Amino acid sequence: MPVSEVIRRKRKELGLTQEQMAQRLGVSAPAVNKWERGSSYPDITILPALARLLNTDINTLLCFQEELSDEEIAQICNEIAKIMEEKGPEAAVDAAEQKVREYPNCGKLIHMMASMVQGLMMMSGGWSTDREKYEEKIYSWYERVTECSGDEQVKNAAAYMLASEYIKKKEYEKARKMIDSLPKQQADKRILNARLLLAQEKHDEAAVLLERKLTDVLNDLSIVLSMLMNIAFEEGDMKRAEKIASAGEQTALLYDQWGYSPLLLPMDLALKEKDVEKSIGYIRERNLWEKV
Repeated sequence: MPVSEVIRRKRKELGLTQEQMAQRLGVSAPAVNKWERGSSYPDITILPALARLLNTDINTLLCFQEELSDEEIAQICNEIAKIMEEKGPEAAVDAAEQKVREYPNCGKLIHMMASMVQGLMMMSGGWSTDREKYEEKIYSWYERVTECSGDEQVKNAAAYMLASEYIKKKEYEKARKMIDSLPKQQADKRILNARLLLAQEKHDEAAVLLERKLTDVLNDLSIVLSMLMNIAFEEGDMKRAEKIASAGEQTALLYDQWGYSPLLLPMDLALKEKDVEKSIGYIRERNLWEKV
């Protein structure tokens, strides 16, 4: 809401005329009229008295709003898209930049403006012809997002994107800075690290990271398959349960997992079925593998 509208609404809520408000503030009635029409603004020295008179605070009076709702951000994105359609990419970028200036600490909005402008440039062909013109601005917005307080998910998304781009551009120090800023539990941090190491031709170090990542993925997959197998068993769908157990076995064999890993799901299913013969067979098979 514009400052002029805030002043007008607050004045009317209190039942004051422009003349009465002017008299209490020691200004002219035409000055108040100009404030409410938006053709001029109150002097900075009068703001505290004006806020007190209107029973509000200076932040509200000046429409200060650091964060925006998801609905407000979506509305701004729609406005930028409309400007792009009607006036072209330069006007859209200018409008996005104005919003970034208006809400300099709203990470979610700045992230949306950066990704949206980047997408619009790609769709319009501007990314291939004017990449350098827009790239620095867009990347500076993403970097600002990583420094904003607030939504950690948005900050991490911006850092991840920048790390990927800096690797492509061979700006390895910048890429390392972005990767290090990501939390340890970030799902694909290890992949980013491996990509950076590969780009720097540190193949052995990258291989170690990727092998650890693969082990984690296979462990997660084994847990998921086990749970699905249990569901099928509880529902009495033995055909599906056996199929899932077999999938677990084949996956473990395909990736050469250690020891008796391939037998875990088949053995678990045999125990659930109370199939003594199968269980003993798997135990014997496991012992044979251990001897080998």
